[in-house]
Amino acid sequence: MVCDLSMEENRMTIGTESETIEFKESTSEMHSTIEAIAAILNKHPFGVLYFGVRDNGEPKKGGPIADSTKKNVAETITRDIEPRITPTVEVKTFDGIAMSLT
Repeated sequence: MVCDLSMEENRMTIGTESETIEFKESTSEMHSTIEAIAAILNKHPFGVLYFGVRDNGEPKKGGPIADSTKKNVAETITRDIEPRITPTVEVKTFDGIAMSLT
């Protein structure tokens, strides 16, 4: 399983970051997101990036994720990563909080 949900000090967490799992609080962090994806793919053939998750694995409350946001994330990753990759962008809900999973 890529990601375990657990209760840590009475709060839900997604798990911890690793060499293949990265958390970002917001899609506004695209520059560091591109760097993180490149770092993951330099060592591994795959990785998972969660938007809407704090570094400690705690989901950040936010509103619904628009289709245009998913499209922009996918286009930015495809455009800015060399060699080209085609990301899969999904929205997952954990404990009622929507998060983007790339």
